[in-house]
Amino acid sequence: MNLTLSIPDELRAKMSRFPNINWSGVARQAIVEKMRVLEQMQQLLSRSTLTEQDALTIGREVKRRMWKKSQLPKRQAFQALIRHSRRYAKRVGLRKSALTKALHKVRHEASE
Repeated sequence: MNLTLSIPDELRAKMSRFPNINWSGVARQAIVEKMRVLEQMQQLLSRSTLTEQDALTIGREVKRRMWKKSQLPKRQAFQALIRHSRRYAKRVGLRKSALTKALHKVRHEASE
């Protein structure tokens, strides 16, 4: 079987800098590797009892956990802000209720 590929001019110019490379062989190897991966996926899926709904549910859970993990540094930064703010408030004699109100305002604005 013969396969004809259309290569953008920019890529063609880059490829021409390496005339000793067998680009047909490179393309052939890429196709063989892609087929190997597709066949493995097909084999795994043929034995799977996972439904499409299961996959969607798992995907949502993964997204939720990743989002939660990404929020952790923000929470830690806010907790550090609270610790430092309490020390500062104590040093300057600021009432605790005023500090708490200000911190909640900052947190609320940051979450928007």
